[in-house]
Amino acid sequence: MFLLFSNFSSRWCHSLKYTKSQSNRLNKSKQISQTNHSSHSNHPNHNSPYSPYNQNNHSKHQNHFNTRFLFLYIVPLAAWMGMIHFSSSQPYETQNVQPIIREINLQWVTNWFSWVSFQYGDTLVSLETRSPEAFLEFFIRKGAHLFVFAVLGILAYRVINYLLSKTKTSALLSWLFVTGYAAVDEFRQLLHPNRTGLTEDVILDSIGGAIGITAFLILRKKDRFNVHIP
Repeated sequence: MFLLFSNFSSRWCHSLKYTKSQSNRLNKSKQISQTNHSSHSNHPNHNSPYSPYNQNNHSKHQNHFNTRFLFLYIVPLAAWMGMIHFSSSQPYETQNVQPIIREINLQWVTNWFSWVSFQYGDTLVSLETRSPEAFLEFFIRKGAHLFVFAVLGILAYRVINYLLSKTKTSALLSWLFVTGYAAVDEFRQLLHPNRTGLTEDVILDSIGGAIGITAFLILRKKDRFNVHIP
């Protein structure tokens, strides 16, 4: 009897230890699983579009886009338009360059361009109706028109093409913008007591805009100077 009791006691103790060991293993497994789950929840998937990491990167990219577009595209265009507005608001007397030209020997103008004669607006442009310095000043002023509005065309194209990314559409819209701005500028000069607004100047300005846009597109296409033109 004693032997039977002793054998039963040893088997019971062994079974109890085995059950306790299995329970401890299950508890450890649960703890490891919970730790891993917590670790994954603390480190979200950065590839997800809804993760804070990607949202912050998108916000930074958007801010960079807005800043670059503002300072490299909008500001130059606005500054150039402001310069044109200021210049056309000044009376002719403050822009008269004839006193400077008069200091130069203009005999070559008379010798080479005495045959030039054409109508521009209400006036005849020729050396018969103008002094050599006034004749030369006329071409300087009209050349300035071409240059100023050529630059305006380039700056307008850069802004519009940055938004549309369509070359032909951007070129057409920028040319229409230049022509419209030239018409408004000449209309303003009609209201100025010491300035005259001319339809011929609007046409000249629109030609300048077309020259600027075309030259910019050719340079961008050929990339002659191996410099990236934005």
